[in-house]
Amino acid sequence: MANRVEININDEDFRRQIYKMEKLGHGTKELKAVLRKSAQPWAKAANSSVYNYVTRKTGNMGKAIGIGTFESKSRNQIGVKARPKAKSFSGDRETNAGWRAHFFATPARQISPSKRIPWASIYAKENGQVIANVIAGVRALFKRLGIR
Repeated sequence: MANRVEININDEDFRRQIYKMEKLGHGTKELKAVLRKSAQPWAKAANSSVYNYVTRKTGNMGKAIGIGTFESKSRNQIGVKARPKAKSFSGDRETNAGWRAHFFATPARQISPSKRIPWASIYAKENGQVIANVIAGVRALFKRLGIR
């Protein structure tokens, strides 16, 4: 989104555990599931406070932010981010509000300052909970897989 909020774990021990997980035949699918579950506080916080800045006539913005994972082998990164949901092609108009959220993510000059959503501060309030969820979830995953 506009101001990127990142939590980086640059720990060699953690990277070794991920490598062990891949060597044992477990892909990163389980890790991505843990990350998605851990980042839910970001999406809930964004979705619950978006109507403080935007009036309801702009669409179903209350459910516009979702969780997505990414993986970059070249940069040796696995991550998760809260982002506007993609349009579903099921024809359900209630799920099509995510495309509107990106207009408020990096506001154009036409959007008045009162309508700009402070995404970074909304996410920053939940960083502690997200970090705690990641630590607990990853520990449980490694224990379940017998890596540690």
